[in-house]
Amino acid sequence: METLTIKTIGPWMLHGEQILISGNCPLLGGWDPAKALPMKVTQGIIWSIDLDKSRIPETFEYKFIRTRSPRPPSPTSTRATPAPPSPSSH
Repeated sequence: METLTIKTIGPWMLHGEQILISGNCPLLGGWDPAKALPMKVTQGIIWSIDLDKSRIPETFEYKFIRTRSPRPPSPTSTRATPAPPSPSSH
């Protein structure tokens, strides 16, 4: 499976908060915050998610949602075009 990694920085996160990703494709919930995917802290304040590239369109839009349960959204919108795979990723 070829993956696309999306990262963001969450420097002022409070205890119990998390970052979700929602977008305009089915994998990212079709803009439904209830179907948003949770991201994971990978390095201190860096949040990351690996997506299956075969399940996302070539160009898509997404938002990060900073939330506490039960997920009150606070979105930041971004447009993304996945970069071609690097030769070293194989």
